[in-house]
Amino acid sequence: METQEAVVLVQPSLWSSIREAVRGSHQDYTTGSLNRAILLLAIPMVLEMVLESLFAVVDVFLGRQAGS
Repeated sequence: METQEAVVLVQPSLWSSIREAVRGSHQDYTTGSLNRAILLLAIPMVLEMVLESLFAVVDVFLGRQAGS
């Protein structure tokens, strides 16, 4: 008798995908869910934009403090 092994693909949860995107682990975006790939690529870009805006606000605040 031959035994058959079933391959079960487990869809990771949203939070584990977010943690993985922030951590920056290596991914093969050509396999798997397209929505998950878009999420993993978008999160670092959004974080970069938020941090860049925060840097600008802090720079303006400290620039006004030094000029006074």
